[in-house]
Parts: sequence; structure tokens; C-alpha cells
Amino acid sequence: MDFGVDAESDSHKRQIRIVIKKDKIFRWVMEAIMEALIRVKRKKLTIGYQQLAKIIWQVPVSDFWVNHIGTDESLRNENWLTLWIDYSDFLPEWNMVPLEWLAAPLNIAPDRSEKNILVIYSENVHEVTATQKGFNNLVYYLAKELDGVIKERNADTWVAPETFKQKHKAIMQMPLRVAIKKSITETQTLRLIDEDDDLFSL
Repeated sequence: MDFGVDAESDSHKRQIRIVIKKDKIFRWVMEAIMEALIRVKRKKLTIGYQQLAKIIWQVPVSDFWVNHIGTDESLRNENWLTLWIDYSDFLPEWNMVPLEWLAAPLNIAPDRSEKNILVIYSENVHEVTATQKGFNNLVYYLAKELDGVIKERNADTWVAPETFKQKHKAIMQMPLRVAIKKSITETQTLRLIDEDDDLFSL
């Protein structure tokens, strides 16, 4: 009795199931990573990274450390910057979270193909509330300052900054310490996956 055909058919079906599973994971990941596009009418900013961090995270003190890749000049003249704050500076309990959560950069970069588009993105599939707060306020601030409209990942339409703010205002207006405290709890259950992780090793 020849089982070759059945074995080959089963193998082919398994390959199809794996491809479908990979595709579902890929689409889930791409939907989850925080990203927004801003179509701008102006390019020049006057703010520096320290003041920007204070605004987007609504930092309640004037003297605090901002981690950054890029400078005031790269932000103002080229619209690119990576920045993050140390949440432990505002709530020491943050030091107790798993090591991989300690840094959560937000990125600003010009789009490679369309010169009037800025890309705002995080680096992980899941982000805690404090990082979402900074991200949403960053998107809103840049759109307002540069007379832009916003398109969130997988959205079909561009929206005005005030429409974006209305959608996300609960997190945007949450006090920083409250957001960090909530984030500490989230790190216990969320799995942090960055874009470089091998999600498809099934």
C-alpha cells in the first residue's frame, strides 16, 4: 500500500496552516505597534527635546533627565529625534519592573518617500500606559505645531489634531505618576516584543 500521496498531502496542508498562522501573527503585530503619520504644512519647530519631553509626558518638575538620540537641531531642522524619560525618576517603584521595560523610546522621523509626512512610532508591540501617554501627546503636539493632520496605523482617514485628542484624552491627560503606577502593573502581564524579535519560528 502506498502512503506517499497522503503523506505529501498532509505535509502540504501543514505548510498552508503555518503560512496562515504566520500571516495572522504578522498582521496582529503590525496592528499593535504604535505608529502614526502626520501630514504637515510646516516643517520648522522651535522647541528643544527637554521642553518637548516635559510637554508630552506632562512632567511636574522642571529639572529632570531626558534620554535622547539626536539634538535640538535635528528636531528643529530635520524633524528627527528619539527620546524617553526614566519613569523611576518620578516613581521609584519603576526600578522593580523587568529589565526589558526600563527604556521605552519614542521616535520622530521624516517619511522616506513623502517629504511632507512625519512618522511617529514606538519600538515595541505592546506599550505600557505611561508610554502611550507620551506617544499620544507627542503626535498631538507635532500635528498642532506643524499645522498637520493625523493618520493612525490601519486607519482609513486623516483626522484633525482635536479629533485625535478627543479619542485618546483619557490617557493623554492622566497624571504621570498615575500612568507609571498603572504601567508597573501592566509589565507583569504584557509581553514586550520588539520588531526585531523572531515571531515566526513556529
